[in-house]
Amino acid sequence: MMSCAGNKWLKTPAMDYIARHGTRFTLAYTPNPVCSPASISLMTGRMPGHFKDAAGNRIIENVGAMRISKLSDEIKNTTLPAWLKQAGDNWNTPVGRDLLWRSKIPLAIPYLVKIIEDPQTQQAALPRYFRALDFIPGKEKNAAVA
Repeated sequence: MMSCAGNKWLKTPAMDYIARHGTRFTLAYTPNPVCSPASISLMTGRMPGHFKDAAGNRIIENVGAMRISKLSDEIKNTTLPAWLKQAGDNWNTPVGRDLLWRSKIPLAIPYLVKIIEDPQTQQAALPRYFRALDFIPGKEKNAAVA
């Protein structure tokens, strides 16, 4: 817990500064306090323990989450498409861009290309979206960025 939230023993000046000058979420919940397992839950709607790493261990930390050897077709093909259907033309928001950046399926490619080509996309953010394409398997991305 940050010192600005009442922690008497730990001083977190940088995080306190961000809390004072930005958005502070005081009632946010996560299925896992570690980055990658929490992201898996956000993207799939499933608890991190639903997934196993290449060695067959349940995902509970970043190391294991980076070694998920296979996602079922159900997970790969239903989560992002369902969100895009619901979002419709309103997909190009900060949250929508984050979801697409984290997606690792070919369906995200045309949206990533639109983000890259969008003059409103900040120059500093472009490498992030180009790098996202590196994690998507298949030949579709080559055709999209040619």
